[in-house]
Amino acid sequence: MKKRERGFTLIELMATVAIIAILAGIGVTVLQKFIYRGRVSEVSSMFYRIITKENSYYNEFGTYVSNGWAPVAPAAVSGQGSMKWPAPANIIVRGFEEIGFRPDKSTVWHIFRVTACKDVTQAPCSTLPCSSAPRNFPNLYTGPGFIIEAIGDVNNDGNQGHYCATSHSTVPILVTPDWPGQESAF
Repeated sequence: MKKRERGFTLIELMATVAIIAILAGIGVTVLQKFIYRGRVSEVSSMFYRIITKENSYYNEFGTYVSNGWAPVAPAAVSGQGSMKWPAPANIIVRGFEEIGFRPDKSTVWHIFRVTACKDVTQAPCSTLPCSSAPRNFPNLYTGPGFIIEAIGDVNNDGNQGHYCATSHSTVPILVTPDWPGQESAF
């Protein structure tokens, strides 16, 4: 009688490796989507904080504060990934510093701009790319206010996501998606 060898056949090992490779591929894709969504959640968090700071400033001084793109110009965002927020003395963040806004972290995935207006339905607010967003702004009214914009490339693919919010809404509106299927990220 022949003694049977213990172990796995080559076919069994190849099937196991193939199953592990398929599961790893699915896991990496799902993980990347969670990473991108986490980076996009920065927009909601920062918008909420900027809106709170702007409204506090308005209650005290009777005016909103504009700020240009910070920390860098929009052309510098593509494929850059995370960016360092400038030091408080930098003129680029003067408006943000004036209202007392500074990110929790020293690096951010998006650049931000605030445009203050005496009437949000008039220029310059009405001429911003956000005013032609796919979904109209909630609670858009006449009177003083501001529009916040954010642009970011969270997956470093060269495509920029563009987000907006008004002084009277804390929900970011997606104007241009950063990656396919991002519309469901909010």
